[in-house]
Amino acid sequence: SLREAAAEALVAELRDVQRAYEKEKAAREEGEGEEGDRDDGPSQMMEAEKEDGLDNCAPAVRYAIRRLIRGISSSREVRNAVLSLGQNLRSVM
Repeated sequence: SLREAAAEALVAELRDVQRAYEKEKAAREEGEGEEGDRDDGPSQMMEAEKEDGLDNCAPAVRYAIRRLIRGISSSREVRNAVLSLGQNLRSVM
């Protein structure tokens, strides 16, 4: 169906975003050893302070998951959607 195709496209895009984020993060961490500590600024701190278990995800992935959770009314639907998305993202991480 069209909805399934859109969901698959979204997961593929988020997977690509997460891979790019992890590469950038690894490069940044290697650079920090040479350049010293770096302040990511207040917006990065606010994102990390949410303590929702998504702190290792790219900002776009965190946003998409939070929007998905807010947009689904039933707790059963939330659980199933998050588990499904988590399984797809786990293959990347």
